Amino acid sequence: MKNVSKLLLMLVAVFAVAFIYTGESVNAEESGCVSCHTSMRELIKVTREIAATKPQPEEEVESEGEG
Repeated sequence: MKNVSKLLLMLVAVFAVAFIYTGESVNAEESGCVSCHTSMRELIKVTREIAATKPQPEEEVESEGEG
């Protein structure tokens, strides 16, 4: 029983130290990435802007040839 108590105490101490030294996480509502990348309207807008900057493919012109 004494060993179990020591083990439990050590486990609690390890979790306490790990909890204290974990980095501060960013709140999802405060993150600009989350707000932008989860907004469907913004994603469609950005996708259209990217598509507008790409060069348009040239139309194929059929010419008279063999066959």
